[in-house]
Amino acid sequence: MEKVAILGATSQSTPALFRALRGSRAAAHLRFALAARSSLRLGAIVRAIEMIGDGAFALTRHSFSDLDLQSAITDCAAIVIQIRYGGLKGREFDESFPLQFGVCGDEGLGPGGFSSAWRSWPELNKLLALIQRVNPHAQVLLLTSPCSLLTRLARICWPDLCVRALCELPMTTLLAAESGTSQYDYIGINHLGWLYGMPGKEPIALKYWRLHEEAQAVQSEQRLRPETRAAELQRLSDVAMRVFASGEKAQIEACLDARAAPWYSHALGPLLESLVTRDSATHFFFSDANLGRHGEFRDDDVLEIPHHWERGRLMRKPVRMPVPKKLLTLLQPFVEYEHAAAQIILARAPADVDRALSRHPWVAARAQAAALARSVLAANIAA
Repeated sequence: MEKVAILGATSQSTPALFRALRGSRAAAHLRFALAARSSLRLGAIVRAIEMIGDGAFALTRHSFSDLDLQSAITDCAAIVIQIRYGGLKGREFDESFPLQFGVCGDEGLGPGGFSSAWRSWPELNKLLALIQRVNPHAQVLLLTSPCSLLTRLARICWPDLCVRALCELPMTTLLAAESGTSQYDYIGINHLGWLYGMPGKEPIALKYWRLHEEAQAVQSEQRLRPETRAAELQRLSDVAMRVFASGEKAQIEACLDARAAPWYSHALGPLLESLVTRDSATHFFFSDANLGRHGEFRDDDVLEIPHHWERGRLMRKPVRMPVPKKLLTLLQPFVEYEHAAAQIILARAPADVDRALSRHPWVAARAQAAALARSVLAANIAA
């Protein structure tokens, strides 16, 4: 059996992963170590998984104590990190404070993404140090935002670990385009990319490019929301945990339906299944080092790269067509920003945060960057 650890297992959506795996022949060959800080919430999550899976999944529960966490990650083929550092309160700040300064709010992009990375990296770094010591050969699958920037930091500090973020959005965009699965190329970073080279089709941007190309409209929409997305998710989570702890199977299914989790059904679920079958029709989009794939970027730049199974091996999908110059021109400033931001986060240099933010394409002036930096540092003083 392949062992998989899920760190941060008390996300309200975690049972959706097991619903995605339900009925899979590979599920019988997987065992899961679920680790979380709250034993009460973890108990509710495990109950929900057991009910929707009719007890078919092999599960163990673990705390975040040093010994128990070591037990969770020992002998794992894959370690999934989906910890939300700072919780939903942190997300609420990340997605709302940039609006005060004329910038779109997002938990993983722009100044909100920088705030999340500044807060998350010290704790994630400690966790990766433990993985390096206990299980250095595991695949580390990062679902914690901001995926691209945290992957870059991980690769700088832990070059011998296989740390890659995984995202479903390019795959679901490809499916929506009704293109043949292999008849495409892709260029981008997490949530900011394009499918191109599809027969008879113009390049298709991922939906988050609206934050760049329609910034004023997006900011207006964000300001008019009756509540932040984080507040909405907190309400859903509060209801879900009560239902997971004592509800019937149909009620648990309804809670999972209330929040779609395509990152499980179109990315992580098929990937874990493929660790057993050594094959999959799904293509997997990892944030990973460029390593010469695109000559316009440094080898150590982190790009989102499609992978597929071929002859029993998970491999990078070959580049079929050159990247259109327009797409490169749009993408390069974001990659350069992440290069600068990573260095400042690693140095823990508060005085230089404004310098990093001033490199972001959404930030127009140094004074704006300085105001954003003050907000980031005030909100994340402990980090």
